[in-house]
Amino acid sequence: MSILSLDKIKKSYFGREVLAGVDFRLDRSERVALIGENGAGKTTLLKIITGLESPDSGQVTLAQGTVTAYLSQQLESLGQAAALTMLDNPRLDQLEQQLTHLAEQMAASSSQPDQQQTFSRLADQYARTQQAFEAEGGYDYRPRLAQALAGLGLKGELLQQPLSSLSGGERMRVKLARFLVAQPDLLLLDEPTNHLDIDSIEWLEDYLLHYSGAVLFVSHDRHFIDRLATRVAELERGRLMSYKGNYSDYLQQKAEIERFKQQELERLKKEAAHQAEVKQTMLSHRNISGYHEREKKLARLSEEIDQLKERLAASPQRMSFHFLPAEGEGDPNRMILQIQNLAKAFGNHLLFEHFDYEMKRHDKVVLAGPNGCGKSTLLKILLGQVAPDSGSILLPGDLKLAYMQQNVSFSQEDCPILDELMQRTDLPEGPARNLLARYGFRDIDVFKQISVLSGGERSRLYLCCVLQERPDLLLLDEPTNHLDIRSRDILEQALADYDGAVLAVSHDRFFIDRLGGAVLGFAAGEIHAYASFDGYRRQARLINAQAQEKAAGQARLAAAKAASAGADCLTVPSKKPGQSVSRNRQQHRRETARRQQAIRDAEERLAYLEAEQNALEAQLGPESRPEDYQKLADLSQEYEQLSDQYLSLLEEAAQADADLD
Repeated sequence: MSILSLDKIKKSYFGREVLAGVDFRLDRSERVALIGENGAGKTTLLKIITGLESPDSGQVTLAQGTVTAYLSQQLESLGQAAALTMLDNPRLDQLEQQLTHLAEQMAASSSQPDQQQTFSRLADQYARTQQAFEAEGGYDYRPRLAQALAGLGLKGELLQQPLSSLSGGERMRVKLARFLVAQPDLLLLDEPTNHLDIDSIEWLEDYLLHYSGAVLFVSHDRHFIDRLATRVAELERGRLMSYKGNYSDYLQQKAEIERFKQQELERLKKEAAHQAEVKQTMLSHRNISGYHEREKKLARLSEEIDQLKERLAASPQRMSFHFLPAEGEGDPNRMILQIQNLAKAFGNHLLFEHFDYEMKRHDKVVLAGPNGCGKSTLLKILLGQVAPDSGSILLPGDLKLAYMQQNVSFSQEDCPILDELMQRTDLPEGPARNLLARYGFRDIDVFKQISVLSGGERSRLYLCCVLQERPDLLLLDEPTNHLDIRSRDILEQALADYDGAVLAVSHDRFFIDRLGGAVLGFAAGEIHAYASFDGYRRQARLINAQAQEKAAGQARLAAAKAASAGADCLTVPSKKPGQSVSRNRQQHRRETARRQQAIRDAEERLAYLEAEQNALEAQLGPESRPEDYQKLADLSQEYEQLSDQYLSLLEEAAQADADLD
């Protein structure tokens, strides 16, 4: 059964038709990827579904009672929520206060014989409020939210900071976590992997794979689509076309459709040529009626041919990039970068150390790892923008290096695309236009000013120009960010055909695989080379698991030592060197043992309270006594207070370990 139906949805902006009669059905538990070039109307379609925009015509139908959540690319103003933390939920707090207040009123009215009617009214109101509280996951909301936030890379001290102090990316992740925990029937996600590192993306994939509701998501992350999508819906030229399966399945089906279109075009061309010959024969035999009949048929064929050509021209095309070899290239095994014993830390936070690596002139290498691990810092060290703490970097004196940052800038923003390329490469207009066509700039597009280009168009133009300058080493920082799938495909084809060296920072797993080189993976303060991204992720998970087990073992050992040390640990002579360090560590062990016991006690009590609440809720009914409702309110209040204490203990333990290190 469909949870969402779109019928003949049309939408235009300033005379430009964006949606030209879109029909779509989404069934329960489906995960559909909505793809298309930037500007195709994907976000507009999501806004129409949510009611944020109205279609010019057509009908949006949601199944009765459907709860919908929409993660947009734009952040709303915080308003009164600016002072709240990630774990705060004013709605649940209000419901909980209402439950407590109603329970108190019920207890008071039950002691007065003439208040039976009042008690019944309060009991009914309590039941409705409790139902609303449970529907929003009130009893375990904060632990589940904390778990989701941790999966998206938000934990520790950040949980207690006001939302106003967070970055835009952090606030977007908070919003996503709240939606996931709310578990709506229909989840609409617009570029959900933006602002997420690889660990968070993988966590989100696993979460959504087991999500019971329907998901409609816009994404340019092809690996993300491959793992999640049960169907791919492509928005192209205002129309929506669905393909069964994931992104790889979509590519195969799309290629087959394009092949059929090409065959049909060839058939129509042959038929048109044949009809033209017949028409000429009719004219030579003075068969005027036959001549006019063939003329009409030829006109219809010509119209079909033009329409098919137009559809084929709009489809993404495979492009061939050929770079002329530079004169005197020399040894293909020439070393262009040598890193020796490199280390970098910020304060007590170690990024990496003991890093050694060598790159040759044809190598393609990707830096991969979670946010904050040091990938961009390493690029800045290579560019001379940041100094390492130790180690050395050796580069040939004649090395030509180019750098493409995430937000590409040009010195002449009012310069047309064609002029920019011709000035930087000395290419004549004809070859320059042919080259621009390979990067997706055709016809009058080459006369656009740089200032009006989208982020993806700017990246394509920059790459077009810089690769013609033939750098020995090209450094790229998240080159596929904010690019649509077509732009990513163009970029990847160009880099694959380029015979220079490439060192790129990227979270885009599809891009990493297509680049086809080594992966320098960051994990636990170390950088190691891997033959593939999958190999790196397997090793990184193992390293992280070992690190967590080691930390847990150290905590258990500290607790055991603290329990056995007793008061003897304070008998160290006051003048003895290292006394303060010893006392600090002894104190830390005692505090660690205390915290660990408090955490275990809290976990046991929380489990008990949850079981008690569930049992009591199952017994409540019309014949329940006021004391039963009061008991449930008391249990709920204790659970909420203990949850806060439990989270504080976890954060306190993490901070204490960090301070000791």
